[in-house]
Order: sequence, then structure tokens, then C-alpha cells
Amino acid sequence: MAAVTRLVVDGIDIPVAASRGLSVSVALEGNGELKRNCNGALVDLTLDTHRKRTVTVTCTDIKAPDFGTKWRGLPVGITLIAHAGLGADEEDLDMMLDDWHVDRDEFGASSSWSMGLREI
Repeated sequence: MAAVTRLVVDGIDIPVAASRGLSVSVALEGNGELKRNCNGALVDLTLDTHRKRTVTVTCTDIKAPDFGTKWRGLPVGITLIAHAGLGADEEDLDMMLDDWHVDRDEFGASSSWSMGLREI
């Protein structure tokens, strides 16, 4: 069966029945520091090596990925879908699993899930 999404996460299998309607959020990690100098001008004190991103993947579908053996700190490679905030092309990032969450609606036969990733 063909893949439903172009998002690829090496190290975490996302089956077809867990990827329809998938959403990706990309944000700055927030390790930087903006301060005002003595003249009131805002300056960026962030070290270049600390410019990192976080990615949150969310979805509601029939199933959820099997997170049972996936723990915080798991290194994963992710290929972000095009136009996910990083340009028109797909982009590969080296990341670590920060957290995951699964909710199951028994009567509605659906699973809502999310996982948070942090750039290495």
C-alpha cells in the first residue's frame, strides 16, 4: 500500500492507519537570549550552536504508532514535508524524541496521538 504522508521518521514506524490527517508544527527551541543593551536596543545573544528547532507531529486516525518501546532520548531522523516552515523543499533533521502522548476513543474507534522532537 502506498504511503499516505511524505513525512518520514526513522526509528518510529508510522503505519498508514495512523498517518491520515497528520499535522506538523515546527518552532524555535527557545534556548536563545534576547536582551536590551544600555541604549535600549534589542540584541541577540544566542550562540549559533544553540539555534535549534522543535517539531511536534499530531494526528487523529484509526491507530497510533507503537510507542511502547520508544523512550525520551531516542535518536531519530525526520524528513519534514515540504512547506513545513523551512522552505519549499523537504528537509532532513537529526532529532531526539522528547515526548509522546496517545489518547484512544473506544466508542469512536479512533486514536489521537502526538510526539515531540528536539533537534540534536
